[in-house]
Amino acid sequence: MTIQQDIFGGSETSLAAYGKYETFSYSDALEQADMATSHVSAFTATYTILNHIPNTASGFSATVFKSSDGQLTVAI
Repeated sequence: MTIQQDIFGGSETSLAAYGKYETFSYSDALEQADMATSHVSAFTATYTILNHIPNTASGFSATVFKSSDGQLTVAI
């Protein structure tokens, strides 16, 4: 994987971490987080959500994604 692919993957999961998965379906949450509709299907085909902690009282939230090649990403 190139450094550009690493940066792109990080930016993708960073944006996806803003999804409100406790309220919306996976695809709808990504669109609500301002991910382009055309990009949502590619993202959902590549990443699954292993765990999501929505905003706590202190404002903390985190999402753990697993890519189709088995790589884990924690987006905080």
